[in-house]
Amino acid sequence: MSHRKGLYFDGHDWPDVVSYCQEHFLPMMKEYERRLVRYVVGDVETEFKDPNCNFVERRLVLCAHDEMMAQSNDATDKYWKGVGHGLHRSDVICSTVGHLVDAGESMEYGKNHEGYWNGEMFVKQLNEKIIPTFERIHRPGYQALFLIDNSQGHSAYAEDALLVSRMNINPAGKQARMRNGWFLRDGIQVEQDMVFPPDHPQFPNEPKGVKTVLVEQGLHQPRLRGKCASKCNTDATPCCNKRILELQPDFQQQKSHIQESIEKAGHLCIFLPKFHCELNFIE
Repeated sequence: MSHRKGLYFDGHDWPDVVSYCQEHFLPMMKEYERRLVRYVVGDVETEFKDPNCNFVERRLVLCAHDEMMAQSNDATDKYWKGVGHGLHRSDVICSTVGHLVDAGESMEYGKNHEGYWNGEMFVKQLNEKIIPTFERIHRPGYQALFLIDNSQGHSAYAEDALLVSRMNINPAGKQARMRNGWFLRDGIQVEQDMVFPPDHPQFPNEPKGVKTVLVEQGLHQPRLRGKCASKCNTDATPCCNKRILELQPDFQQQKSHIQESIEKAGHLCIFLPKFHCELNFIE
């Protein structure tokens, strides 16, 4: 059996990638720059103390995360049966002490082993290993700024996240039970349940669906279809009621499960631009 090369794309100049770099990543890194831990030139053991530093804010420590996979037949052009036994490794290095050895996680992956690495496993590693290890090594005056690859697995959402794609148009049925959302009424933020109360006469304790949520907000458009037959045209607003709900601020501000877990622990994260591995110093 011959080894087939994987598919790799150079998309650093794709419009969405350029837009993310210019409008989000670079401005955010510029904002974080003044708080980053730095060292005296020529003396990597001595932390530079900026006389203009705001001591109320914690110092930021860059923590780069990355994953790698190795298979027993990776180094051969031809092999007898399959690519061989696989090993997955997830690790972090930081700008202060380097490799956080105790924060690493390894698994033997594959159908007949420990399964396959996913976003939920990374969240578990963050909560149980990475963040506790960082906090044990650093004093309270330091805050982690995690650099996370912008991959599909890292953009996964929590089970109760506000995602229109997980909703039906009508109440009940097979759809997600989501956390409370919110909307503005006369400039005041109003909390909104996404699930009917237990004493509801028709749909007790059932998810409301897109139509009911929009009706409660006064945004439902009866003349529009519930959802587009295929993917919504992002340039057409509104194209359907599902798109109207998707554009509301509570849904727009929904963060990934990884980002929510990091920020809940009191730290920060920023997702690296796609196709720019040179920005991740763990590479």
